[in-house]
Amino acid sequence: MKIVLIVFILSLPFITQSQSWMPLGGGMNGPVSALTVFNGELIAGGEFTNAGGTPVNNIARWNGTTWAQLGTGIIGNVKALIVYNNELIAGGHFFTAGGVGANCIAKWNGNSWAPLGSGMNYYVTCLTVHSGELVAGGAFTIAGGTPASAVAHWNGSVWGPYASGMPNIVNCVSGVNDSLFLGGNFYNTYRNTGKWINSGWIAIGNSGCNAEVKAMVK
Repeated sequence: MKIVLIVFILSLPFITQSQSWMPLGGGMNGPVSALTVFNGELIAGGEFTNAGGTPVNNIARWNGTTWAQLGTGIIGNVKALIVYNNELIAGGHFFTAGGVGANCIAKWNGNSWAPLGSGMNYYVTCLTVHSGELVAGGAFTIAGGTPASAVAHWNGSVWGPYASGMPNIVNCVSGVNDSLFLGGNFYNTYRNTGKWINSGWIAIGNSGCNAEVKAMVK
């Protein structure tokens, strides 16, 4: 009994340490809005110009020890990150990524930034993958030159709408099994939620939510 008690007491500092929060390097000098993993590194996007003492433009990668930039980064606010077709996709409110024009959405292949078609006419807030396609939600009304109200899909070559879309901002999208869900601020139409069924939208649970939906997770 005494031996067990001594071992337990000696282990307390290690238990406490394993359950505590720690910074990642020196952190950022502005807010972080999105995180994902790409090529074995943590990617952070937001509104910051410094990560761990290194100058960056609103996006940075953490290799477990230090922060580093991704090319010359993105000039503007990064709101969403995801990996699609082995490339890192960033969405937000920006018009330049890596020194090239990219309207609110861009891709990083590990070496350089490039646009996804002609992008959107206003900001992207969220990204998911559904049925092999990239899905973006936000406050835009045009995607790839095509009318697309707040939600659109990218098949690797072109953007397309989901029927008439949503009448106001989409804050979150989530692909779960064979279904696509979204949430946002469009109470009068779908009570702030949506599920894509047979080429049309319905409220989730047919009754939705009585206030703005800002996040979803599968």
